[in-house]
Amino acid sequence: MRNLNAKKLDKKIKIIEDYNSSAKIYDNRYKIIQNYKFKLIIESLVFKSGIYLDAGSGTNLFLDYLNKERIKRNIRLIGLDISFNMLKIAKEKQKNSYLILGDIENLPFKSNLFAGFISITSFQNLPDIRKGIEEVNRVFKRSGLLAITILKKSFNLNEIKKLFQPHFQDLNYIYDNKCEDWIIFKNIKDD
Repeated sequence: MRNLNAKKLDKKIKIIEDYNSSAKIYDNRYKIIQNYKFKLIIESLVFKSGIYLDAGSGTNLFLDYLNKERIKRNIRLIGLDISFNMLKIAKEKQKNSYLILGDIENLPFKSNLFAGFISITSFQNLPDIRKGIEEVNRVFKRSGLLAITILKKSFNLNEIKKLFQPHFQDLNYIYDNKCEDWIIFKNIKDD
C-alpha cells in the first residue's frame, strides 16, 4: 500500500511540475484544441444559473471561451487547478476570476455545492481517477450539469463507462472524430 501511495504522489508531483513549467506556452499550444472541446460542450448542454466548478481550469481557457463567444449565463465559474503557475497566468488574463489552488482528488468544498462541474482533459492525469470521480460525485448537485473530457488515448469508452456509471445516472457521451477526448456529460434536469 505504501509503495502504491508513493507512486501516486510521484505522479501528482510530476503533473504539477509539467504544468508549472508549461504554463507560459500553454495557451499558444492548446487553445485551438481546447476551444473545439468547449464548442462541443456548449452546443450539447443547457447551462442554468448557479455556481460551476472548472476543475483543472489551467489558464482559464474555458472562461476565455465563454467571454469571447459572449455566452452570457447567470453562472459563477470557479477555477481550480493543481498548478500555481497556470493559475497565475489565469489571474493575469482575468483579474476578476475566482481561482483556487487545489486537487480534484481532494476537493476543498462542501458537499452538493455546485450546479455544474466541468473538467476538460484533466481526469486522465489523476493518480487515482476513482477518487476524483468520488469527489466530483460529492460536490456536484444531483440535478446539475456535468461535463468531463478524457483523452481517448488514455481510456476506451467501455473503461470510462465502468468508472463513471456507478456514480452518475443518465450519462451521455460525445464521440467526435476531430476531438482527441471522450466527452462525458449529464444535462440539467428541469426543476
